[in-house]
Amino acid sequence: MKPNPKPVAPPRFPGGNRSATLGPRASFTLLELLVSLGIILILATLTMRLLNATLNSDRIRNGAREFQTFLAGARDRAVYAGQPRGVRLIQDPLDRSAVHSFVYIGAPSTFTDGTQITVNTVGTVSTITFSNPQTANNWTTLVNRGLLTDGAYITFGTGSAALTYTMARNPAGSATWQLTTTAYGATAGTPTSYSLQLLPSPIPGEEPRTLPQNIVIDLDNSILPPTWGAPGALTGSLDVLFSPNGTVTGTVAAAGRIHFVLSEYADAPVTTSGVPLLDSTNTWQATTNYTAQSSWVVPNPQNDLAFQCIAGGQSGGAQPTQFFTATPGSTVTDGGVTWQCYNPKPRLIVSLATSSGRVTTSPVYPFDKFRYAEIGEVTQ
Repeated sequence: MKPNPKPVAPPRFPGGNRSATLGPRASFTLLELLVSLGIILILATLTMRLLNATLNSDRIRNGAREFQTFLAGARDRAVYAGQPRGVRLIQDPLDRSAVHSFVYIGAPSTFTDGTQITVNTVGTVSTITFSNPQTANNWTTLVNRGLLTDGAYITFGTGSAALTYTMARNPAGSATWQLTTTAYGATAGTPTSYSLQLLPSPIPGEEPRTLPQNIVIDLDNSILPPTWGAPGALTGSLDVLFSPNGTVTGTVAAAGRIHFVLSEYADAPVTTSGVPLLDSTNTWQATTNYTAQSSWVVPNPQNDLAFQCIAGGQSGGAQPTQFFTATPGSTVTDGGVTWQCYNPKPRLIVSLATSSGRVTTSPVYPFDKFRYAEIGEVTQ
């Protein structure tokens, strides 16, 4: 048998520090872990901001593409069916200047129930009265169904003796109707037959299409047909109707071009933080009186920032240098004016040429906001 080897004594280390020769450590110190976590959090925050900006931009592009395709689809349906087809913009019930969804509509129709009505004229006011109470109920039903609204056409009589007028409720929302064009041209107080020109109605089985989350058609910034009313006071249904030859028909056709601005809802002027669509005409001016809340400017040269006057007064003699270092939410003092900084998100314009039915999508040109939409540059 071999003798057991002598046990080897552990090596001795200077100063008793045994770990000096054991190689790399197997763990991290608490300080190193905290520094690493801090770096990870900073990178994650930056990544999320970039991702959110990309997603927001993608939502606007997707919304513009969806709406452009929907308008083109209505035109194609009109050509295929040989009858008018169109699109109705559905306004937000709580915010009439924003559109979140739209639906296909069919051809307008006429209505008459075979009864006679009377027009009583006092001065220049011609009021419609109903000989049969059921007629008033029928009209109320049409209003509730969205087929009869202010601005609708009514025709009295038939053939060559027919007279057509527009009408509206007075007071608004009541069941009392008055002619809105001119006073009644026939013998007042004489019962006469009539027919109503009803609005187009949604195509049966068609569901409204909705824009991506937080994306809207900003009606206040859009260029719309005059017959729809002024921004902030749009009336009736917002319908675009195509004829079987592919062009826009009806009163909207006279608009020439319609420009729908798509943006994030937070940027729409109807919100408290909304930003108007600005260009070089809104460049800051020296020694100029600005009004609180309603005045907006952009720096010269532009830098993607917009400034709202929150304290009115006269601007200074030179453009504030802070216009180029400000961050969203910060304020800038300029003579007697105080500005608040905003950073509007990207916006797109979906344009419809009523004479041809062509639909295009364009970005906003910073020096002339509708230039791309009007001349077709960089059109998608």
